[in-house]
Amino acid sequence: MTDFEKWFYTEDAEKFGLYPDMHSARAAWNYQETKLKEMDEVIKMQDADLRKYEKQIESLREQLNNMETCYIEKKKECEDQQKRIDGALTWLTRTDIRPINCAREILRGGS
Repeated sequence: MTDFEKWFYTEDAEKFGLYPDMHSARAAWNYQETKLKEMDEVIKMQDADLRKYEKQIESLREQLNNMETCYIEKKKECEDQQKRIDGALTWLTRTDIRPINCAREILRGGS
């Protein structure tokens, strides 16, 4: 006999309006078992949802890491291009004024 069954047949059960006859004891036991099974099903469903969301989170983390890596690569490319442009402008500054104006015009999108 389990602890619940032992308790059910004591005076404590009568305080709650429960009467320790076999029929009501069995009905109460079955009711508790049903509620426990329902809770188990709910927990299983929530666990499945949790696993699904954990997979989505992991996928999003991977995407974020890939985007960050790509951003860093593109930033380095832009910095390298800017260094080339600065170097070209420095070189052009040391030479005749006409090529400087042409280069500035070209770099600014002019024709």
